[in-house]
Amino acid sequence: MGFELEEPDGAIWKRVRILVVEDDPSARELFCIALRKMPLWEVAEIVQCGTVNGAEMALKSGPRFDVILLDLGLPNGKGLEVIYRLSRAQAFPPAIIVITGMEFDIAHEVQGIREGAATWVRKSDLVRRGGALDWSPLERAVSYSLARRDWLGPMLIERSRRIAAEEVSSG
Repeated sequence: MGFELEEPDGAIWKRVRILVVEDDPSARELFCIALRKMPLWEVAEIVQCGTVNGAEMALKSGPRFDVILLDLGLPNGKGLEVIYRLSRAQAFPPAIIVITGMEFDIAHEVQGIREGAATWVRKSDLVRRGGALDWSPLERAVSYSLARRDWLGPMLIERSRRIAAEEVSSG
């Protein structure tokens, strides 16, 4: 008896909440337009902000976000420290996709993943020769991050419960 994979019928996810953190209003709006057109979900609720403080307020003031698109060149927070702060702003952290115009080496990207990023997308990878926008690298990053969250999420929740139970029983 063979194992067959069924092709998904339509969207993979029903509803997704996404936080776009980008200080350039034009780039932020382009990301939102691209996200709304992605066929990965039936409904995408997208919240935008241009500062780290705005992102932290959004993360703490409503339902849980599934994904954060994060520009690292923000005026009130820079680099890996922002990844660290935002990855800890919710009890169950969202997938953080770093969107950056800066060039980093592999060691820097790995450190960002250790701080809480799911993956990185360079803004230059979103532009084809001739200047046309290509959203496929972003779509892949989002779908990979959501699938990883779905796969690892239950395991991480169970691990957290087990650790909490061990602390209670030993204390």
